[in-house]
Amino acid sequence: KTKRLNELKEQLDDTNKDLKHYNNITTIEFDKDIASKIKDKSYELTKTKDNNQYYNSLKTEIEECDIDINKHNKIVNKKPKLCPSCNQPLSDKGYKSMVASAKAAIKILEGTKLKASKEFSKLKIINITKLENELDKLKKQQILQNNNQAEISRNKERLKTLTVKKGKIKKEIEDTKSE
Repeated sequence: KTKRLNELKEQLDDTNKDLKHYNNITTIEFDKDIASKIKDKSYELTKTKDNNQYYNSLKTEIEECDIDINKHNKIVNKKPKLCPSCNQPLSDKGYKSMVASAKAAIKILEGTKLKASKEFSKLKIINITKLENELDKLKKQQILQNNNQAEISRNKERLKTLTVKKGKIKKEIEDTKSE
């Protein structure tokens, strides 16, 4: 009986150590706002991508306006002898009409360019790599957190099992002492 009692006390000590170990593992703090942080960072990344796309489209629009203005300035500054669309000789009336048309086009293009330039000056291109890295880090953190929560759930089950086992061992010790 003494030998059995010593074995049971050893089992009780081992069970208490296991209980202490699993109890310590279940006290990990979690970031409860991780999902909203990911949502916010995703939104910020989308907005930044939209900003960069708009920035690039304005830049392209300004460049295209410059090219078109230069084409029309060549018509105004150089007296073409042939019509650019049909390659027929131009009369003075045709030339004047073409120059007037080119000047009107230049005026419209300069207005478009000015409007685009004003918008463009308000914007800047933003490097999205940092935002993408932050978002990846948050997603990895969420995965790790989910894994830790699953581990904690398993540990809580182990704690319940160990608590029951501890109770049985204590009862068996008491029974053995009574015997």
